[in-house]
Amino acid sequence: MALGLFAAAWALALFYAGMYVQQREAWPARVLADAAKTLRVFAESQGLTAPPADAAELGDRPDAAALGSRREEMARWRGLARPSEIPRAQVAAARFQFLVGDGLADPVIVQGGRDRFRDLCPEAAGCLAVAYAGAGEVVHAYPYYPDALEAANLVAAEDYPYERLPGWSFVDNLKVTGLAAYPNGDLLVVFRFKDASPYGGGVARIAPDGQPRWYRRDFSHHWPTLDAEGIALVPGRRVREQPVTYALGNRYRDMTCRPRRRNDDYVSLIDGQGQLLQAISVLDALAASPYSAVLELVRDHCNPTHLNFVHRLGPDARGAD
Repeated sequence: MALGLFAAAWALALFYAGMYVQQREAWPARVLADAAKTLRVFAESQGLTAPPADAAELGDRPDAAALGSRREEMARWRGLARPSEIPRAQVAAARFQFLVGDGLADPVIVQGGRDRFRDLCPEAAGCLAVAYAGAGEVVHAYPYYPDALEAANLVAAEDYPYERLPGWSFVDNLKVTGLAAYPNGDLLVVFRFKDASPYGGGVARIAPDGQPRWYRRDFSHHWPTLDAEGIALVPGRRVREQPVTYALGNRYRDMTCRPRRRNDDYVSLIDGQGQLLQAISVLDALAASPYSAVLELVRDHCNPTHLNFVHRLGPDARGAD
């Protein structure tokens, strides 16, 4: 009897603990959800399970003939030659395999990084990026010199502090995230840091010879955009501990983040010389806007906006003055 009650008490405690984790999205709720999603997608791609319910309705969509089924699409991808099946001497020529059409209509810039495209940039630490055109011929390869980036940094380290794991190094943990091309052939490159917090690795302008014209180690992250005037619009972040106040009808609400510090997304406007012209808080702009009530729908108050890219709208955009 006592043993049964003890087991029942433990079962009840685990049930309530699971409810708390699910409702509060406490650890390890997100880890388990990501693991389940990864397992589900893998099983579907291998044909081990039936596709989701919405895939069964694909035939009712107007574009069904163009898209085909998910399984047919996966079969086409699985039919491509794997890197291990391509002779080493033919790797450069076989990097592009076209699923549709005869080639590239416009040049495409492919991101690289340390030890990437070594055959095209043998004198450097690999290629930072490679531009392709036509049937996959190389238009230009940008050598990668990560050591030169630190020397070109324009910002003070104390203004953008990082927390890093033991053994961390700038060269080993710096990764390419996003690219944009200047009209003269320079590249705007956004980096990320592996095993560091914040993960944003900064933004740089790189000349065609791979040498940085400038570098800002400033928490920039994800995909940049260059406007017609050559101004870089770059997603970035700050660490924010203060609450955010926003309007909800005729009341005001505070968005708090406990116990973590909030990820406050910014849009950085940077000129061609690497000077910061303006930094706009996405969260503050949204909280002060007529659409602030959307913050009631935020699930993660410590990462409410999760900015990935930025575009400049024209004067005729809806809602513009």
